[in-house]
Amino acid sequence: MLTVYRSNKAEWLAKVLAEKLRLDPPDPFEETEIIVNTWPASRWLGEEIATISGINALTKFPFPGARLRELGKIVNGIEDHDKDPWIANQLVWQVIEAFPTLIEIAEAKPLKEWVSQYPSPKDHLNHQIWQLARTIADIFDDYCLYRTEMITEWWNSNDNQPSNRNQLPKQILWQPVLLKLLKKKIKRKPFCLLVKDAVKKISEGSVITQNLPRTIHLFGISSLAPSQVDLIQALSGIIEINFYLLTPSPDLWQRVESRRKSLGPDWTNPLEGDWLYNSTRLEGSLGRMGAEFQQLLEGTGESQLGEWGEGNLFASSKEIARNEGREATLIEQLQEQLVSNNLRSNLTKNPQDDSLIFISCPGETRQVHLVRDQILKWLSEDETLEPRDILIMTPQIESFAPIICSVFSDKKATNVNLPWRITDRSQVDSPGLIKFMVKLLEIASLRLTASSLESLLENKAFQEQNDLTSEEVSKICLCLQETGFRWGLNSVERDGDEVHSLGWCLERWILGLVFPEEQGISFNEVAPFSKGLTPPEIKKWWELLSTLSTYIKLIRDPHTPKEWIKILSSISENIFGESGIWRWEYQSFLSALEDWRKESKDCDLKLDVSIVLEILKQSLNANSGRFGHRSGALTISALEPMRAIPHKIIVLMGLDSSSFPRQNERPGFHLLANKRQVGDPKSSDQDRYAILEALMSTRKHLLITWNNRNEKT
Repeated sequence: MLTVYRSNKAEWLAKVLAEKLRLDPPDPFEETEIIVNTWPASRWLGEEIATISGINALTKFPFPGARLRELGKIVNGIEDHDKDPWIANQLVWQVIEAFPTLIEIAEAKPLKEWVSQYPSPKDHLNHQIWQLARTIADIFDDYCLYRTEMITEWWNSNDNQPSNRNQLPKQILWQPVLLKLLKKKIKRKPFCLLVKDAVKKISEGSVITQNLPRTIHLFGISSLAPSQVDLIQALSGIIEINFYLLTPSPDLWQRVESRRKSLGPDWTNPLEGDWLYNSTRLEGSLGRMGAEFQQLLEGTGESQLGEWGEGNLFASSKEIARNEGREATLIEQLQEQLVSNNLRSNLTKNPQDDSLIFISCPGETRQVHLVRDQILKWLSEDETLEPRDILIMTPQIESFAPIICSVFSDKKATNVNLPWRITDRSQVDSPGLIKFMVKLLEIASLRLTASSLESLLENKAFQEQNDLTSEEVSKICLCLQETGFRWGLNSVERDGDEVHSLGWCLERWILGLVFPEEQGISFNEVAPFSKGLTPPEIKKWWELLSTLSTYIKLIRDPHTPKEWIKILSSISENIFGESGIWRWEYQSFLSALEDWRKESKDCDLKLDVSIVLEILKQSLNANSGRFGHRSGALTISALEPMRAIPHKIIVLMGLDSSSFPRQNERPGFHLLANKRQVGDPKSSDQDRYAILEALMSTRKHLLITWNNRNEKT
């Protein structure tokens, strides 16, 4: 049974879910499975269920990608618990291994010509080839989710003559050939083919259901790949599936259903013309992603093996305001317009109505100041308003973060203590062990400068582990400056000229312990230096800096993945050890290295440090946004983690034309870039839908700001 509950209020959907759990509770030791898109959504939903039901225990909140892959394997009787080898992080190593064979095949002539521009030793993988392999892995990952029929054709075609080769542009005929090579190496079907097998097994009644959950809830998900939707529809034939869908309009479902019936086989074409004309302007310009997702859920019915149920619960904001004895605010009128799909309804605005505010101003700093001042104004006017009721989202979280830290922490300017928390600072950005290791790799991938060395020494975790103070670090940097350090680790980095390198400065310190600092005393162009330095300081600082120099030299050389993992594990252990307050980061770093070990397996190519840096950053950023939300403070995040979570005040900041909405930048040989279908991922549609979700989720005020410094209008 697949039941879709639709509403324009996430909190109402949460109440429906909580009531279902209360009326039909799981067994005492049975886990409740609720699939969500983000960590913050799980935290918010868990609180809502506990508030309504009084308890929320044994609840698991998996993400759709990983959990649906697990369910696909369970249905097909695949018992291994390894990660899917067809996802990009795993697949890239198989692509690299297949590369030498691939480029010698006639169809891959364009690839061979490109690769020939970046020659490297036989046992070495340079950064350009790595980026190409990673791009190809990302593309095939997309195909396995969004192009089921194409992958099926390639998979089942003759090895020497793919069935649809005449339909492909000449320059990408190598893609079905590569799939055949990967098929021989991996020996496991991609997710979309596992889904096809799962649909067949379920329809034949040959699935053992004891390892499947009794019920699955999917909450607040606004997009899924077609293959994922097919699996959900098929699973509804053997388990209960409840879908809680946040959507702006009750009649949207009927419109996409009628469209699918009228278009027949062409229903997979993107939503255009007729759908836009029959929608409110807000829904038409912002809601394409949500509408296409509903079109996918409606589908053709071929994979829908269970019964279908529906439930609508939409809020009339005007009616709520009328019952409270007041006029609907502008934001409530817009919410009502979406629900009623009334193309002709008039909007009215009271002069005191500040429920919807647009601010265009020059510069990021000015935006942050205006947002802070407006929030303080609302807090002063409404005694019931608390910082936890306020959410700020921005597509430019990295560039805004330091400005926010400065402006929101300036208590002297406002005389108000406003608690706030940025949720999307990844482990790479946190001032701890992981940031130190990433910075060390960054320095090794470039040349060593005085400023980069200073930033390394300023790391709080490094200071604590080496008994350094901020004042001591400042003194080290000042002494290096006076000694003559400019840039470079040694003479190798400075093309044979050792003067003004770090190694040259350290030699001056050592000589300064023995010889007086007098004019004319020099040993092979190295003069003693001891100005303001004590012997204990020289001993401590020399040992510290020489150790860092040794590490940088070591990681500047290329190594195999196994060697890299051993080197980085040893460095992190030597510097930080396993004890202290940074223990959890140490374990997290080792976990990232272990993931890399499993992904790279038996790869024996030597990798540059720039490749290692890219791999680790991606792995360590995977948990970005996991912590910091629902803290009781004002929340600041990127657009994705907190979207669709109701707040009294929602601020969309930094919606500059240069960064919002994001534009897809797919390579020319990506087939999704050549012809788009319903459900294909599109960054611009995702960003626009975030505005629509904010409009639906705002209870009192919605504030939107952008930078107009470089805009004419």
